[in-house]
Amino acid sequence: MDHKKKHTSCDCEGCVCSVLRKLSKKDCLFDDKEEQLFTLVKKNGLKVANLRFIKLDPKTCCAKFKSFTGQTIQVWDCRKLAGIIKQNVPPIPPQPPVECMCRGTITAGQSGTPETFANNRVDFLVPSDTRRNVNGRISICPSCSIDQSVFQFRVPPSGGSMFGFNFEADIFTSVVCAMENSILTVCGVGTATPMGPNGLDGVFTYEVILTEGAEGTIKITLYDENSNIVFETAPFTPSVGGGKAVTIEDCP
Repeated sequence: MDHKKKHTSCDCEGCVCSVLRKLSKKDCLFDDKEEQLFTLVKKNGLKVANLRFIKLDPKTCCAKFKSFTGQTIQVWDCRKLAGIIKQNVPPIPPQPPVECMCRGTITAGQSGTPETFANNRVDFLVPSDTRRNVNGRISICPSCSIDQSVFQFRVPPSGGSMFGFNFEADIFTSVVCAMENSILTVCGVGTATPMGPNGLDGVFTYEVILTEGAEGTIKITLYDENSNIVFETAPFTPSVGGGKAVTIEDCP
């Protein structure tokens, strides 16, 4: 007679394990696990957010999750988790009509190449103070049309432990000109992709403020679905050297 223990789903005990077993069976509480986001709560109280459940192995209690953008896979022992939280999936709204009253561009380098700012030492919060190079490109309503607008930037990782990420705007929801077209504020929704293990990962709303004057300045803020700031720079100039400037002009 074979006295070896037969593994069943009941071998894996724990409240989180129970939830994941139900989720593996496409329990009615979860309509579409591929689209649902979860936050895992460790026993020390730390939380790991924006994970999508893949599967649970009831023999080993190993639960697999993928990051928001699918760049990484994480494996957790569900018995060692204190809890699991069902998140609201950040909505990506349809792009509304945006009227461009002015246009803003970063002009870079001695040759006047448009759209790019690079190698700037920037103070920012995520949420602690630090100072790192940030680079990217901005061109808002270049032909007085939102369709051709571009907003991208990246924060390279530092020292292996400091976060890094790429951010690309997918949606522009408003372009507001103020102070006789010396300030341009653009808002919308974009996606952050992590660079390294601790980078931002997910969908965030953003606000970018361009200000003219001398070289001019750029200020970038990202918000989560609860309107909490997850990334914020101090206003910074578009270069560490000459030849770059923020330009804001009237749309005809």
